[in-house]
Amino acid sequence: MKKIIELYQSKYKFNSFYEKASFKILQNNNVNQNFDMGFITSENPEFNYKAKYPDSRVDLPIWFGNPDSAIIKVMFLGREPSDSADKNNIEKNEEMNYVFGTPFGIEFWNEKNKYFKAFKGIVFNKNVLSYFTDVVKIFEVSETKKKSKFKAKVNFWKNADGDTKNIGFLMSEVEMLNPDVIIGLGNDSYNFLNKHFSKTRKIEKVKHPAARKDKKTNENAWDVASRELIAIQNKYLLNK
Repeated sequence: MKKIIELYQSKYKFNSFYEKASFKILQNNNVNQNFDMGFITSENPEFNYKAKYPDSRVDLPIWFGNPDSAIIKVMFLGREPSDSADKNNIEKNEEMNYVFGTPFGIEFWNEKNKYFKAFKGIVFNKNVLSYFTDVVKIFEVSETKKKSKFKAKVNFWKNADGDTKNIGFLMSEVEMLNPDVIIGLGNDSYNFLNKHFSKTRKIEKVKHPAARKDKKTNENAWDVASRELIAIQNKYLLNK
């Protein structure tokens, strides 16, 4: 895992992000029971860094579980970071215009959070290393959040598949982690991962927890995702 952090640090030049993120996550009793990335700080870090044009949002990877004792390693990939609330911004590199946060705002998860509901069945399993990141690493902040999200969505394949720096970086990350299964959250992530990694890796698709409610079953997306994840978890644990 040290090599992965070094890979990210060499490209994005963050400073004390992991100390700050770890402090915040460890204060949250909803998510701290299987979290130990080895970064300790006694300081209560300041947050709320503002992201504004032309900043780029980067969600640095977070994982739950012990990489040395976990039976399986599961890699989760969303499509890209998002222009979320300023409270989610943990650190900022003013020189390079990078604003850093955690995937899915992990430090704020609680019982009502859609991501917590979807992932809690797997992140608390000590037999599993759950690793969270994105396919596209950079989210460009525009004048408005609506414009930022629109540009990210329409340019996903260009940024993910057409940018050799992005795909090359992701391939290095996958090789370093060496996951037992890679999970694409939603269609775009899954289709990209299936195209580039299915020959050498196990790829599974899980409904994105933030997707719309199923019109036929009236089931929430996070409940569908939770059920799918438990099935995948059991499948790969049984094969070990």
